[in-house]
Formats: sequence, structure tokens, C-alpha cells
Amino acid sequence: MSFKIIVDSCCEMTTQMQKDPCFVKVPLTIRTNGSTFVDDDTLDQADLLWAMKQSSEAPATSCPPPQAYLDAYSGQEDDIYVVTLSALLSGSHNSAHQAKMMLEEDDPQKNIHVFNSCSAVCGETLIALKIKELAESGLPFKKVVREVDQFIQRMSTLFVLENLENLRKNGRLTALQAIVTGALKIKLLCHATPEGEIGKL
Repeated sequence: MSFKIIVDSCCEMTTQMQKDPCFVKVPLTIRTNGSTFVDDDTLDQADLLWAMKQSSEAPATSCPPPQAYLDAYSGQEDDIYVVTLSALLSGSHNSAHQAKMMLEEDDPQKNIHVFNSCSAVCGETLIALKIKELAESGLPFKKVVREVDQFIQRMSTLFVLENLENLRKNGRLTALQAIVTGALKIKLLCHATPEGEIGKL
């Protein structure tokens, strides 16, 4: 059975994944300091980081519209797996699910499942790679879904931010906490909660 793995652009794709046609990326949009950046191959990361630093407000992301996912779903593959940014952090998961329902109306025989990563970035990467491993092993669609759901439940995501300004700007960190941690050069250890929210350790 042929398969395809769709990810949103929060997924940190390795060089090998970028060359693998089974992976398809759907871009999110980032708005900051009056500018809009599409998170695709044209994104200038230096420009984005500069604009974020200049802005007094936290950047805002826009999830891909359902049509963007529906376009990504097109093709002859029998099985379609989708991995999105945590549903508590973005509407990406909801858009992908809406597109799934639209596709099922036109093609009810198509196998498609949307995974809520309850994570982001490399968490999405690990999930996408796990899907590929299981699908290539010949497991049937429903078995792959069950195994990956269990993998997500067992997964734990920890991360450290280089700069805490965006946490302060969006209210996840008080101004005093940001000043103290910055002055003392403390790195804040964060984690994705089991529900997919950002927590501070």
C-alpha cells in the first residue's frame, strides 16, 4: 500500500526527509512587526528573527487553511497520515481535520488520519519518522495509527529557549521573571505537557 505523510511547517524536517517524496509540508504563516512571513522554502529566517526582535508584541501564527491541506492530500496514495502542531498551540490540527472530512465526502475509500502531536518541531519529526518506519514495514493503516497514537502518549518533549522575550510578550512569563532570568543568564527548561501545552520546569 502506498502512503504519504503530511506535516505542517513547524515540523523540523531533516535533509533526508526533505528529499523523500513521501513527506509533504504545509506552511504556516507568521505575522510580526507589521510583516507577514510564509514558513516555506522562501522564508528568510534572519529577517523573521529581526522583525520579532523589533516588535513590542509576540508574533502571531496563522494556521494553513483547510484547502492547503486538501491540496496536499491529493494524489494516488492509499494511506495519508497527517502530523500537526499541538492542537492547543495552533489551529493547524483543526484545519487538517476539516480537510479530512472534505476529502472523505468525495472519496470515502481513502484512508486518512490526523495526528495531534501534542508537541512541536522535533516532536513532530519523531512522529513522522515513526509513521514512515511502521508504514514501510507493511503494517495495515489502522495498526499504524494505533501504534503511533501509543508512541505519542509515551513521548516527552523538553526544550530550552535561547531568548525569553516572546514568552514575556505573550504572557507566559512575567516581566520580572524575564528580567531576572535574563540578567542571571538562566536558561529556562520547558516541556510540552501531555495535553500539548507549554509548561515551565
